[in-house]
Amino acid sequence: MPLTEDEIFTLLGQYHLVGRKDWSVFEQAAYLYRQKKASNLEIDTLAKSVGLSEGKVKTFISVYVKSLIFAQAVFSAQSFQFFLYQLRSAR
Repeated sequence: MPLTEDEIFTLLGQYHLVGRKDWSVFEQAAYLYRQKKASNLEIDTLAKSVGLSEGKVKTFISVYVKSLIFAQAVFSAQSFQFFLYQLRSAR
């Protein structure tokens, strides 16, 4: 019987979060964030499924979300400056 998408996602997490760990901390956090968002699992259930503590999963997801917000703000400010420069240069 083929594995479900959830089972595959869980195996990937176990392999890269607890096992080999060839993912950076950022990639691990991104994985946990995507899994939480896609499956709508509770943090404790997600933590158990990948073999991490609930606190570590909470921290990784929280920091990842904050990094996304920061990246959007930085990108927006840089984009604004770029387009402002382009507009002024076109005159």
